[in-house]
Amino acid sequence: MEDKVIATIKKYNMLEKGDGVVVGVSGGPDSLCLLYILYSLKETFDLNLYVAHVNHGIRGTEADEDAIFVEKIAGTLGLPFFVRRVNVPEIVKKTGLSSELVGRNVRYEFFNEIALKKQANRIAVAHNKNDLAETFLLHLIRGSGTTGLVGIRPVNGKIIRPLIEVSRSEIEEYLSLQGIEPRIDATNYEAVYDRNRVRLRILPAMEEINPDVVDSIARTATLLREDEEFFEDIVLKFLNDFVNYEDGRVTVEIQNLLRLPISIRNRVIRYAVKLVKGNYLNLGLKNVEDVVKLALKCQTGSSVDLPDGLVVEVSYGKIIFRNSSTEKVGMFYYEIEPGREVFIPEIGTVLKTELLVRDEVEFEHNRLTAYIDFDKVKNGLAVRNRRPGDRIAPLGMTGTKKLKELFIDNKIPKEKRDHIPLIVDGDEVVWAAGVRLSERYKVDRETKNVLRIVFSNDIRAG
Repeated sequence: MEDKVIATIKKYNMLEKGDGVVVGVSGGPDSLCLLYILYSLKETFDLNLYVAHVNHGIRGTEADEDAIFVEKIAGTLGLPFFVRRVNVPEIVKKTGLSSELVGRNVRYEFFNEIALKKQANRIAVAHNKNDLAETFLLHLIRGSGTTGLVGIRPVNGKIIRPLIEVSRSEIEEYLSLQGIEPRIDATNYEAVYDRNRVRLRILPAMEEINPDVVDSIARTATLLREDEEFFEDIVLKFLNDFVNYEDGRVTVEIQNLLRLPISIRNRVIRYAVKLVKGNYLNLGLKNVEDVVKLALKCQTGSSVDLPDGLVVEVSYGKIIFRNSSTEKVGMFYYEIEPGREVFIPEIGTVLKTELLVRDEVEFEHNRLTAYIDFDKVKNGLAVRNRRPGDRIAPLGMTGTKKLKELFIDNKIPKEKRDHIPLIVDGDEVVWAAGVRLSERYKVDRETKNVLRIVFSNDIRAG
């Protein structure tokens, strides 16, 4: 058993001498096996091991006893122990996400926190060959496509899975020979969750046809993973060249997306989802097809909801992936006194102004800077975001225009319009920052005093 795990570790280059490893331990058979095997390899690889346990707040006193059990094991082995209690049912209730996804998120968040604190460069989790087969079947049933069928990767960033080529029966045999008694989670034997149904009903039925079906599925997943690694290089190049990731949202030009071969296009969509959500565990092929239909329709304002609180919407020839819970910016208003900085927390920027004599000005042209004739200001300047009925006299035009129409003409998405700061003189818009200056406040030959207005960082105007 240990030789098999060492071979897996070397095959996928999981560990190097001197590595710090956070080991996720629930107290069940798989994670206990992982812990004891890594402990047996501690001197061979000169490892620094840290035991991490998450109490999900689901199984009451049993879960509390699991935490005590794992702490005792860590103490017996002389290893540092870390525990966190999380109320997963409460998070599920608030977010609407599945308990499986919430549990996974809180575990990895905790593991990464410990890794950062202890400067550990690896996180070891106990997925095995049976887990790989179950995940493969779950994704197949959900219509996830070949990307999803790759299933559980042996190495994913700093996460390693040393037991990925070991079967559950081998794990049980190892524990029995070592005289190790694991904790048993009774919910694993209740056919109420999809994964449990696969484990308790579907896989046993398949084993009646092929007793080695777990090995067969594992081989298929490995072949698919090797193919997927080839496609990943192509997809990553497209992402680097054509995809914008900013403020937790992904933006892709629809024209660029649709010209891709179908196999690459679908993978780009999955990776876009992963950039926003951190994974695409619950994304099925139908969800991907819905995004493609949305792109083909290319109607600004149209959208589709994806699993786990993700929204995909069309905006002026672009398709945007974002969380549905993206916070809206409230109304803000701050008076401006030349020479004093104004911090605008609602949009995370600082406004700086400087009053200059016309002849001393060295004009700098960029979207974050504007120059106005200060003597034309009548009511005092302020900075705020849009209000109903706002109009502006756009530079180079006669008459005024609704600010809403100006935003539409400049293809600024609806959800970003409240982020755009407006410099106003009373009720009159002087400058829609990053969009257009007013003709009425421009610097001309008659100008004597110039006010330079600068925003410290991107004002998120699209």
